[in-house]
Amino acid sequence: MQATDANPDKAGDSSAAAEVVQTTGMTPDEMIRTAHSQLDDELGQDLLGRVTAAPPGFFERLIIQLLIAMGYDHALAQGSLILTLGQENTAEDVDYLLDHFPAIVDRLRGMSPLYARYRKDPAGYEASLK
Repeated sequence: MQATDANPDKAGDSSAAAEVVQTTGMTPDEMIRTAHSQLDDELGQDLLGRVTAAPPGFFERLIIQLLIAMGYDHALAQGSLILTLGQENTAEDVDYLLDHFPAIVDRLRGMSPLYARYRKDPAGYEASLK
């Protein structure tokens, strides 16, 4: 677009863009993509920081909401289990969990009517969740 008496600023726009391309070596499209990528990274880091700083109950609710948003059945999402380790946990704590956890899961599955349905007909159960 050429500068006119009605809009003299247009002439400066193209020279300013050319100067930016010359200075950075990037096209305007590359600059936009780079800025978008940087913002995306910063937002991701901010979100991760907020989630990890939140109490475990918040994180658990967040995961359940995410599973439901992904299309998982509400009951199945609610039946999920989240384990959290912290700096104070030791290798012995993990070994203890791995030794005892299967029995706990078996006991909980024995109480679950959903798991009983799944055991009878896995394909039918999965189809009913869709």
